[in-house]
Amino acid sequence: MARNWMTPSPRLVPESQHWLFRAQQCRAIASRMQQEFAREHMLKAAENFERSARETKEREIARGITRIGELMRDLHRG
Repeated sequence: MARNWMTPSPRLVPESQHWLFRAQQCRAIASRMQQEFAREHMLKAAENFERSARETKEREIARGITRIGELMRDLHRG
């Protein structure tokens, strides 16, 4: 399959890992906050990033399974 400028290049870091890293950042920032409201807000953001990571991981797995199936069909076709 030829790539052109419209075809996105593969990510170096899986998107799910990106969201987990963002959650870690939020938790680290929250640990340094003194205002309870601000700390709770950052911890809520961390939970949202972790949820995004789980949902994204499921999509990444599904895409991988789909891609493996495509490769197997291509191999069997010769």
